[in-house]
Amino acid sequence: VSSGIILPETQNHLLYSISSEIFAGLSQPCDYQFGLTGTFVLMFGIAVGLPPLWDLETGESGVGIFALMDQGSNNGRGLVPSPPDPWTRVWAGWESAQVVTPTQTVTVVARDTLVDEIVRINISTNEYFLIENRNNWVRENVDIDSLRWAIGGLGISVRGYVEVLLDSANLQRDSTTGVVTSVPNYDLGLPGSGLLIWHIDEERITEGFASQTVNGNRDRRGIDLEEADGAQDMGYPSAFLFTDPSAGLWSDMWFDGNSQYTIANPAFVNQSPSFGPDTYPSTRSNSGADSYLEINDITKAGKVMTFTLANSLLADGFPDSSLQMEFLYDFDGDGQREIIGMSDSLWWSGPGEIKPEGITLRPVGDYRLAITNSGPAPELVLTFERDGLLAVEIKSYSSTISGFESEWSASLQLALPSRVVGYTNASKVGLFYDDHIVIITPDSSWEEVTNEGLTVSWWTRGPLSDVGSVVHTSGEGLVSMTNGITHTGFEEVGFVYLGVVDLDGDAELEIIATDTEGTVYALNRNLTLLSGFPMELDAAGPFLAGQITGDDHPEIVTKTSQGDVLIIDWTGRISFHLAGDETSELKMIANYQGRNAILTSSEVWLFDEAAADEGNSWPSEHGGLLNGRFFSGSLSESPVSANNGILDKKRTYCYPNPADDGSTTLRVTVGEVDNITITVYDLAGFFVERLKIANVHSNEVNEVVWDVSQVESGVYLANVEATLAGKSASKILKIAVIN
Repeated sequence: VSSGIILPETQNHLLYSISSEIFAGLSQPCDYQFGLTGTFVLMFGIAVGLPPLWDLETGESGVGIFALMDQGSNNGRGLVPSPPDPWTRVWAGWESAQVVTPTQTVTVVARDTLVDEIVRINISTNEYFLIENRNNWVRENVDIDSLRWAIGGLGISVRGYVEVLLDSANLQRDSTTGVVTSVPNYDLGLPGSGLLIWHIDEERITEGFASQTVNGNRDRRGIDLEEADGAQDMGYPSAFLFTDPSAGLWSDMWFDGNSQYTIANPAFVNQSPSFGPDTYPSTRSNSGADSYLEINDITKAGKVMTFTLANSLLADGFPDSSLQMEFLYDFDGDGQREIIGMSDSLWWSGPGEIKPEGITLRPVGDYRLAITNSGPAPELVLTFERDGLLAVEIKSYSSTISGFESEWSASLQLALPSRVVGYTNASKVGLFYDDHIVIITPDSSWEEVTNEGLTVSWWTRGPLSDVGSVVHTSGEGLVSMTNGITHTGFEEVGFVYLGVVDLDGDAELEIIATDTEGTVYALNRNLTLLSGFPMELDAAGPFLAGQITGDDHPEIVTKTSQGDVLIIDWTGRISFHLAGDETSELKMIANYQGRNAILTSSEVWLFDEAAADEGNSWPSEHGGLLNGRFFSGSLSESPVSANNGILDKKRTYCYPNPADDGSTTLRVTVGEVDNITITVYDLAGFFVERLKIANVHSNEVNEVVWDVSQVESGVYLANVEATLAGKSASKILKIAVIN
């Protein structure tokens, strides 16, 4: 014998010679001992590799009586141990889970009636909900506890749990020993019936599996139960004298009529329970990101239960990682954007129900996509490496065949370019490399010298027309050139993505950037930071910028390294934190089904009703599907109106304040101005210093650093004055200096 299980005989209290003394005065001593079946099965589960779901260090419960590998092993006084949780059953290969997506009505048959009735609802890459129907009835709407109470209500002395269990639950027993050999439903020992909603975190499970600490951290369990009563009881100390909720209660199960649910969710009085973004508990991920999943219309407990699954922001049918969507574009001119994707083939689909139709086989290896000839007849560009050559294929939509057909193609002895650029009114393609660009037409190709780098150019029209560019070169920071004025800075920052958009509504473009550390920057063209930026967000991959919500400002959209989608407003505040897929890439902002939409490779998030003008945006990694990294459009009038539009007092201030590190920065936001002068006085009114901002930038933020290293500690008054053609506006700033 190489291995075995040691069972504690101490559970058989009634076999002790002194049992009559131990249980003196008790009418039901059997209720104070536990059968060895549950302990045996628990130990056997550990022996075959099932993960314990309680904290082995403290003994605190993780999922309580609802799973075998925790306190559920002793359900039914140890005679009717709980089945393993659904994750364990799927992991062991005993059952499979059905993945469902919004919007639909889901039917779940009780676990004891039908196998493979586990429902899976994905939250993010590593997180999802598993939902099962657990039913403890011995007959319709009757369980062991209710049967005992019913007997007591008839004036008959309340019978013991084990006695009623053996009499009423159709347990099979050995005719000689009386040992229970079969149980028709191992959910009989549960405290109630209804849905159990399990929150699964695969990353946490992987981290703790080998060390048997899957649920060792009660603040982030790998296999957690969403307790319907809104109280996170399991694993926490209990102060209740008569009922200990830390092992689980009937109220932790989800069903219509759960009276405890409304204690934490009073808005749902006289309604069926709901599990959503604003309920307790909620459908948020463990990172705190909102999934916006909603489970509504949960029916009464029964052998068959239903609920509706919806998502208030995610388009129906998503997420779907098999689609690998790339972008949205209106190829057929019907005013509705088609979807282009790359799964086992390059495919397209209409904007309604997604039905991928192949365009061409998927290339082996990496590829580049773009749009060209966007004016008269848009064409789809696909480039990839094939047999040592660079293949370029141009496709266009044909109304005759209701699909795409080849326009022209080329094969060149070139490597895959960093990006492919299309043109507005010509069927040609630009292939960008580090120091040159190769331009291809249907019958020719040529090379032009260029310095690709990380560059964005713009030409804006309106009251504050501007032509300019910003360039990032590794080790040299940013160089911004606007209307003949050059600004430099951020030499120590390694930027990886650049774009421009009028973020703050001042009719002038701001520079948006992310660096190698995942920090998001929003800069004026003179390279001063917007208020609220930079933001350390663990951003990964490209960012987008465009109209998402219904206000007057575009938002910045980025993804974190964990896959969450962050939507940032113009003040540097996170408006939405969406649970996403780590493997899914951020693709574009566009109008989809009449609403502002964020497209990832596996999701379509829908927001407010779309406006007609999408001009003020950076909708994809390279600024548009032509990939030109060029912004061209009209911007609205500047909103700066205080004091004849000269000085924006609300956005004029000093930071840091107090100044305790040798310097402080005075930030001045102006409209159209000629000069900005800052005069500093002490509290006695004596002149201290005059600061003048060189190269004043109108309708923008301007900054100047005041060196206070030689200034005595105290409070100083700075008179900030902006002037324009004899008119002026001013603001007094109080500055504390600590040296």
